[in-house]
Amino acid sequence: MPSGLSSDPQEQTFNLTAGDSVLLVFKVTNASWGDSVYIRPQITVNGSEQLTFSDSLVTNVIRNQAILNKAPLDTQGLLVYYSCGDAMDGEYKYFDRSVGDTSFWEEGIWYHDGGVKGKCVRGYTGLPFPRNRYSKIAYTTLNNINYQKGTILFWIRKEERENEISYAGSFNPDPNATWQVGPTAMDGLRGEGIVGWFRAPQWRYMKDVLGMPTAQCYIYKTGSNSFIGLRRYKAYNGNPGYLEAMYLAMRGKTYHAQAHYDWTADWRHVALLWDAEAGRLEIYLDGVLASGEIKCNGRANTDSIWYGAPWDVVTNVHGSMGLVQQYPEGAQNATRRDEYYVYNKALSLQEIEDNMRASMGKVLSPSIFPHDTLFHDTLTVEIKSLWSNTSIHYTLNGIDPVASDPVYSGQIVLNSTTTIKARAFLQGYTPSDIVSAHFECMGLDAQKPAVRQIIALNDPNHILVAFDKPVEQTSAENSGNYTVNNGITITQAHLDDDKQCIRLTTSAPLESRLYTITVKNVRDLSKSANIMNDLVDTNFKFETLSGLVGYWNFDVLTGKGDKVKDLSQSKIDGAVWDYYWPSATALVDGYKEKGMYFDGRDAFLDVTDYVNGGLSVNTNAAINLDAGTVSCWFKADSDLPNYQSHIIYKNYAYDIHITSKVLCVKSEGSPLYNTGIMVADGNWHQVVFAFQKGVTNGSSVYLDGNLLSARTFNFLNNTHEGLSIGGGGGAYGQPIFFKGIIDEVMIFNRVLNSNEVSELYQTGGITAKIEEMEQDIGVQNHKTRLMVCPNPFNPTTVITIRSQNTEYRSQNAEIKARTTVRVAIYDINGKCVWTALNMKNNAGLKNTTVTTCIWDASAQPSGIYIVKAKVGDKVLIKIISLTK
Repeated sequence: MPSGLSSDPQEQTFNLTAGDSVLLVFKVTNASWGDSVYIRPQITVNGSEQLTFSDSLVTNVIRNQAILNKAPLDTQGLLVYYSCGDAMDGEYKYFDRSVGDTSFWEEGIWYHDGGVKGKCVRGYTGLPFPRNRYSKIAYTTLNNINYQKGTILFWIRKEERENEISYAGSFNPDPNATWQVGPTAMDGLRGEGIVGWFRAPQWRYMKDVLGMPTAQCYIYKTGSNSFIGLRRYKAYNGNPGYLEAMYLAMRGKTYHAQAHYDWTADWRHVALLWDAEAGRLEIYLDGVLASGEIKCNGRANTDSIWYGAPWDVVTNVHGSMGLVQQYPEGAQNATRRDEYYVYNKALSLQEIEDNMRASMGKVLSPSIFPHDTLFHDTLTVEIKSLWSNTSIHYTLNGIDPVASDPVYSGQIVLNSTTTIKARAFLQGYTPSDIVSAHFECMGLDAQKPAVRQIIALNDPNHILVAFDKPVEQTSAENSGNYTVNNGITITQAHLDDDKQCIRLTTSAPLESRLYTITVKNVRDLSKSANIMNDLVDTNFKFETLSGLVGYWNFDVLTGKGDKVKDLSQSKIDGAVWDYYWPSATALVDGYKEKGMYFDGRDAFLDVTDYVNGGLSVNTNAAINLDAGTVSCWFKADSDLPNYQSHIIYKNYAYDIHITSKVLCVKSEGSPLYNTGIMVADGNWHQVVFAFQKGVTNGSSVYLDGNLLSARTFNFLNNTHEGLSIGGGGGAYGQPIFFKGIIDEVMIFNRVLNSNEVSELYQTGGITAKIEEMEQDIGVQNHKTRLMVCPNPFNPTTVITIRSQNTEYRSQNAEIKARTTVRVAIYDINGKCVWTALNMKNNAGLKNTTVTTCIWDASAQPSGIYIVKAKVGDKVLIKIISLTK
C-alpha cells in the first residue's frame, strides 16, 4: 500500500478450481492527506507466480483534503443546500450553503419567479434565444457526495412554456431496458437527466489529471467507479411516464428502480435515496415511497450488499456530479427545479417528510393584469399565476378573499369603478398573499381617435398612418377618407392586425419631398364610436434611409402597449417579454418623442423574426447579417449595477452592453472591447456599431457621433438566433437586463461610413414626428401628458408633466397657452398625503414644457395612490402603486 493508506484485510488466501470465481473485498482507508495515489492489486499464484493488473484496472484514490476533509453542515449530514436563485447576486452563481466551495461552474441557467419557494430554475426544450437559454450545469462541490449512501431532495414540476422532450430517432423508452442508457446521457434525447453525470469521472481524470488526448478519454471503464443518477422518461407509446433511479456499482452492476411520474404543473417533492451497504435504492414522491422492485442489470436483484467506490476520481476543480443539468448545449430539459438538499446518509421517512414541509413556501401570489388603471367604457382584466394548478379566489368589493369566494375561471369584464382582490389556494400549502388592484371607471369613452404619426419611409408606394387607439375597420379602410396633394391618390387602405395602423397604397411613387395629407371620418372601437377630428393638410416627408432593415422608434405602439412597430419594410414588430406574459411597456420621454424604460429586472424587447409558431428563427431574416450597422440611443440609469447590462444583443454575433458603468462591445470569438468611457451617467448617448465579420479592422464603434475604434470582430453562425433589446445573456448564460431608457433603434444591411454616422447622430432618426400633427386647425391645441416612473415604486418616483403648446393663427388673434402646474397625491380613501412644493420646469423640444418633481414616499405605507395634476384648467389623473 502507498504511504498513508491501509487495507482491511491486507491479503486474502483462496482456492479456485477451473471455471470457478471468488469475490474479494478490501476496504481501503487513509490516515493522512496527500496527492492522488494508485492502488494496483497483486495476485500471487501457487506462492510464486505473480499476476500484474493492466492500467485499465488501476484504481486512483483521491486524498485531497480540500475535497474530503469537510464536516457536514448539520447533525443530519447536510452537504449542500441550493435555493435555485433566491440568493443570486447578479451573474455570480453559488450554493447557498456547501461543505466545499460554494461557487460552481454553470452555463445557461435561467432563474425565475414561481418556485416552490422564491425563484426556481426553468426548463428548456428548444425555444430559441432570446426567449430561452439552454440549461447546462455541473457542480464542482458535489465531489463531496458520498456514493456509498446519501439522499438528494428537491422539487420538480412541468415547465409550462415548453414542449415535452423529444426522443432521438428510433429510441424507445422500454421500462425493462432504459437502465442500459448509462450515466452520461443527459441530453434529453434518451430521457431527461434530473441528477447524474456531466461526464464520467474517468473522463475527467484521464483528461485533467493524466492529460490524455480527448478522443481517448471517452473510453469508459465499467465498474471502476460508482454513480447515483435519476432520469425522467415521458409517457410514450401507451406507457405512462416514470422516474428511474440508477446506482452504478463495481463489478459492472447497475441497480435500478422506477416510480410512476406524470409530467404536470403540480410541484412534486422528490427524494432520491441510496445505501449501498444496505442494498437500498428508493424514490419518494411527496413523502411517500413511490419506487418498486429493485433490479440489477434488468433482472431481479439478489445482492444484499453493493460494492461502490465512495468518491469520484476527479480533482477539486472539475465536477462530474450534476443537478439541473443537461449536456451538450441545446439539450432538453422540460422541468423546473427548486430547493435542492444533499445529505451524506440515507434519511428516514420522517426526515424526508420534515424536509418536504420545511422546503415548501406559501402558494405563489397571482398577478392581476392590467394593474391599477383608469378606463372608459369597459375593461377586461385577467388574473394568472405561475402555479397554474392553484385555485384563485377573488372579490370585486375590496374585501379580502377567502376559500368560499368565487373561483377565477376566465376574463373579468369591468364596467364600473372596482377594486379586485385575489388570493391563490392549493391543498397542503399556506394560501398566498393577497394581491389587489384598483380600476377607476371614467365613464363612456369620449376621447376621439387621433393620428399619432405619419410615416413614409423607404417604400415610395406606401404611407403608414398610426392612431393612438384601436379604430374601426370599415372607416379606417375607406380610401376616400385620405387625401394627399400633388396628384397622389390613395388606391387602397389596409388596417393592420393591431387595429391602430393603416397602410395606404399610393397611385404613384412618392418622391423625396414634403407632402400634405388629410385624414377624416375614422371611428374608434368604443361604445361611443367616436369620430376623429379632421387632420387637415398636415405635412409629411417621404424619406429614404438606404439599407434600413429594422427600425423601432417606440413612438408607434399597439396592442396593450406591448408591441413596438418595426417601421422598416422588414416588419419585424417587437414584443415586450417578461418571462410569464408580455406586459405593458413603461413609456417615458425618449430622445425623440417616446422611449422605452427597462427596469433591469426581467423584461426585454424581443425583435426576432420567428417562424414555425415561434418555435424557431427565420434563418433568412433581414436582420441576420455578417456586415451591417446597429444604431441606438440610450440613457442608462446612474445606479446601474456593475455587472453586464445589455443594450442590444444578437446571440453568437454582437453584444453592446455596459459593464461597471462603461460602454463595451464584444462578439463571439473576439476579445471584449472596453471603451473606457463611462456612460451610465443619466445622460442620452448614441452608440453605433458598424461591423464586417472577420475583416481586419473592418468594424467600427462610434459614441455620440465620434469614432472610438476600428477593430476586428468575428461572429459565429447566428442565423438561428434571435435579437433582443434591453436584455441578453450574461457571462454564464443567465440573462442580464438593461436599466434605463432606449430609443431610436436602427439596423442597416450595410456598413455606414463616418459621415453617415455623424448625420444620423445629428438627425436622431426620421423627421415626421407626432408632435408636428395638427388636428384642431384654428384653435389652440394644448397636448399634455402625465407620466410617473417607476410605477410600481419604492420609495421614490419621478412625476413628469409634459405640456406642448402649439400656436395657430385664427382670423382674429394669435392664441398662446399660458399654464400653471399643480400636483397633489391622495391615498385610496381620498386623503391628500403630499403636495408638490418645488416643481422644476425645463424647456423641451418644439414648444414643449417639461415639469418634474420627485415624491419620496418613505413615510407612507404600501398601497394604491392617486396622482392628480392640474395644468391650467386641465386635470390629469394617474394611479400609482407603492410596494415596500
